[in-house]
Amino acid sequence: MSAREKDHSDSLPSGPSVVLSFLVLAFILTPFFLLSCGKKGPPTLRSFKQPPSPVLESVLHREDAIIIFWSFPRGKEKEIAGFEVLRSSDGEYRKIAEADKNVRSFADTNFSDNTPYQYMVIARTSSGIASPGSNMLRVRPVQPPRPPEDLSFTVKSDSVILSWTGTGGGSLYNIHRRFEGEEYGMAPVNDMPLSVNSFRDELFIDRTVFYTVRSLRDTGVWNEGRPSRELVVSARELVPSAPEGLSYFTTSDRVFLFWKAPEETWIRGFRIYRRMNEAGYSLIAETRIPAFIDADNPGIPRDYRITTLGPEKESPAAGITVDFSKDR
Repeated sequence: MSAREKDHSDSLPSGPSVVLSFLVLAFILTPFFLLSCGKKGPPTLRSFKQPPSPVLESVLHREDAIIIFWSFPRGKEKEIAGFEVLRSSDGEYRKIAEADKNVRSFADTNFSDNTPYQYMVIARTSSGIASPGSNMLRVRPVQPPRPPEDLSFTVKSDSVILSWTGTGGGSLYNIHRRFEGEEYGMAPVNDMPLSVNSFRDELFIDRTVFYTVRSLRDTGVWNEGRPSRELVVSARELVPSAPEGLSYFTTSDRVFLFWKAPEETWIRGFRIYRRMNEAGYSLIAETRIPAFIDADNPGIPRDYRITTLGPEKESPAAGITVDFSKDR
């Protein structure tokens, strides 16, 4: 071997040092190979964390469904994949449905009247970790009563009064309301079921309102029947009361008219119509107060008609005749 070859061979590592060098290099490059291959890293503690438990809030038997409602800690939805609804009628809970993580209710339509049921909800992560079970709600559905009939309304001052024919048999009633372009919600307008056949609600002047009434039996759970026919209340259709107590006095050049305003708080004012010299009535003024001064053509006998203005319609007219010759 030449001296040059000998020097070159002496510069190469050999034996255990070669093995050690390869091990160090492999240790350094392994993470890069794993990343380049798209492999996931090892699971973290978060992957095995148990999600919080849902809370069952209420249950409602409406028509042909038992509807349960639950809540879930705010901001924790990102930790779960969804919910599972469990039901028991014999002491053993079985899964009957799955719900999206953004859902907070479920309608069970596969049940029998007069059979006791228990419901529970759990949350589950995408890796299959289940939360502790929620609290349990019991329900024994009974046949709901038939809908109320003859639903009608009257308007008093600033309120609307609904009335209907009751269904008897100890039935209670819930009032459901919606506005034009909306749908009925699950909750009634009244705080507690009504035992009377009437309900007073505020009058909405600028909105059309729709009502239905549901009969129910309260067994610790509301068993609501089907809705009554829909009743439409539109302030545009309201006809106000006519002015009362119309009277006047005159001076040499004026007629002073005054009257008692109706009790409705939603009236917009009054219109004054006048007739002179046997001509027809013509509109001469509108006023927001129950009084008017007429200074036109003093001394000429005349007739007045006064109406009340509603949101869109007028009341019947109250009339009075003014004869200057008789008033002097």
